[in-house]
Amino acid sequence: MKRVISGVRYDTATAVFIGAHTHGDYPRAPHSFRASLYKTPRAYRFFLCGDGGAMTRFAGTTGMETIVPLEKAEAYAWAMEYLDEEVIDQYFFSFKHQIRTR
Repeated sequence: MKRVISGVRYDTATAVFIGAHTHGDYPRAPHSFRASLYKTPRAYRFFLCGDGGAMTRFAGTTGMETIVPLEKAEAYAWAMEYLDEEVIDQYFFSFKHQIRTR
């Protein structure tokens, strides 16, 4: 999927896939979603590609994927909630240690 948002191009075909998660009784429940976390290869921008129910950040997109840009801290928080520790260490190791030393 390709999208240009605020002048930035996001493309799942060229981005680095980090991990995916399906939450809740997708696609039936309004709080359920399925999403994949990516980072752009050069600019290191993070984004989610997914769809979900009315009570999610993907509201109204059930069955129709959309892209949601994320700040690095938001991507880290999402990964902490939904992905394995090995994946977090691989993509957020230095960021994780910056947060702990503040």
